[in-house]
Amino acid sequence: MEFSKGQWSELKRHAEDVGLAFLSSPFSTQAVDMLMEIGVGAWKVASGELRNEILIGKIIETGLPVMLSCGMSTLDDVEVTVGQLKSAGVPFLVFQCTTSYPCPPEKVGLNVIDEIRRRFECDSGISDHSGTIWPGLAAAVMGAKAVEVHVIWDRGMFGPDTPASLTFPEIKQMSSGIRFLEMAMKNPVDKGAEAVRMGELRNLFGQSLVAARTIQGGAQIERADITSRKPVIGIPASDLSAVLGRSARHGITAGQFIRPEDLL
Repeated sequence: MEFSKGQWSELKRHAEDVGLAFLSSPFSTQAVDMLMEIGVGAWKVASGELRNEILIGKIIETGLPVMLSCGMSTLDDVEVTVGQLKSAGVPFLVFQCTTSYPCPPEKVGLNVIDEIRRRFECDSGISDHSGTIWPGLAAAVMGAKAVEVHVIWDRGMFGPDTPASLTFPEIKQMSSGIRFLEMAMKNPVDKGAEAVRMGELRNLFGQSLVAARTIQGGAQIERADITSRKPVIGIPASDLSAVLGRSARHGITAGQFIRPEDLL
């Protein structure tokens, strides 16, 4: 149920070989010492250790950034640890987490992501155990700075984490979705400017006023005289009310686009 120091070192080398940051959650001060020797860039504190002052104190001494999970904790519990981290000047992030494997949608707690950010004035994220990509995508839209999930090679594998985990193809899909959403959120759209840019298409797909039947010269135009067709090459269909009641300058045949010069 555990790896040797040598095996941890091999895992770190493999992670670096494939371009991943090596992280491990320590559950003892001895684990902190070992991981410091192997080399980690940050700490992930499991929710059950949040009130472990001995472990938290040891982690704070390293000065490395900390990611806190709060699955088994109240926000008051989190506030105590956050206060310690802030006092020590240690960078940190707090994950919204629900300790349920798998976690049903009604217990994901997306609302807590913003509550954490506001209450502790820090970055927030989500540690998700739903076994789906949806909370991670939603959290990204809500401004989460990190998404944590469990991963397995195959859903047929044995183990208590299997129902709460993503497969590698799902990880890839979620990651691609998050990057897509990040780009969308970084680039707000000016609808007015977009409409101007699409002026040619607006004319192509818009409609103009057309004579629904032959209109005699001098006749007052009634609603029954008018229909509309694509594209916009005469009077736009949006100007219908401005045309009704006016008189035809000359005869207009059925199916003919009506132009301003056709009216008195």
